Amino acid sequence: MCRTCLKQGTFCSLFNNHEQTSVQFSHMLDYCASVQADVEDGLPSQICEQCVDTLVTFYKFKKTVLDNDLKLRERHQTAKTEIKKEVDETPLQNDNIRSDFVKVCSVDIPKNSTTKTKKAKKIHQCNVCGEILSCRSNFNKHVKSHTGEKPYECDICGKKFTRLEHVKVHKRIHSGEKPYQCSICQQQFTQYATLSVHMRTHSGEKPYMCSTCGKAFSQVTSLTYHERIHTGETPYKCEVCGKGFAHNGNLQNHMRFHNNERRFECEFCGMRFVMSSHLSTHIKRHTGEKPHKCNICGKGFIQSKYLTSHLRTHSGERPYVCGVCSKSFTQKGALSRHMKTHRNN
Repeated sequence: MCRTCLKQGTFCSLFNNHEQTSVQFSHMLDYCASVQADVEDGLPSQICEQCVDTLVTFYKFKKTVLDNDLKLRERHQTAKTEIKKEVDETPLQNDNIRSDFVKVCSVDIPKNSTTKTKKAKKIHQCNVCGEILSCRSNFNKHVKSHTGEKPYECDICGKKFTRLEHVKVHKRIHSGEKPYQCSICQQQFTQYATLSVHMRTHSGEKPYMCSTCGKAFSQVTSLTYHERIHTGETPYKCEVCGKGFAHNGNLQNHMRFHNNERRFECEFCGMRFVMSSHLSTHIKRHTGEKPHKCNICGKGFIQSKYLTSHLRTHSGERPYVCGVCSKSFTQKGALSRHMKTHRNN
């Protein structure tokens, strides 16, 4: 869904740069319409081609108008300074100057006068991309997008952010505060945007559709990660082994294996794990819980992937095919073991 017109179409990311101006589309949107888009706000992060054309045209027009206005004001101020200088340097007894004009110019306006002086509107221009912003705080935020500066730090875990409000939301993870509650199932959330996404699980709404395979998603981020399956894009690279990932979270989890970081401990046996999902699976071995049930024979499994493999015994599906002898298997592990027989031969 397009962030600006809410329609489906051919999209590009709001956080891409416009080729001609090198300005991010999200910055153009803030500059033209005072709409602030953020990667973490949970709202659509895409813009359709038609809206891109409109946005770029409006951006160029507004920037041209403000640039020219700035030039005119600078010229006008220069002219006023020159005139004032001429008046100051001209003797009062000069017959060419009207005495009443001199009097008016020299009158002091009382502090309690009702006369209001209109202040010139200050504008701030970025010396990197040329974007002009009237609000100083928005200008400071814009500059950080070029520098990568993250001046706001969580005093608990040290994670850094570009905006103070992001720190406040992040700290709810540590405090456990969840001020937003679902009116249907009472589940609670740290952010309103997360609650909004959750509500789609009740409504069944999936507004974000893959243009390649037609699969729909309730979150735009889920669509973005899914599309990388088709493109093969893995923008997040491990600096240790070079392995690439489609999702930054997957890279962070991967780095824990390199660092042997095992934060999750089993309350039954004390065994520690890198990921919470691995701990959850392990605990089910202690409790005997098998929540994933086969709807044909009733057999239960600890993980859904085991159920998926089991269902192939009923359907006869064998998706893993040997490239040497064309023998097929229900599980990837079985194919791997089979391939060793070819290597040994």
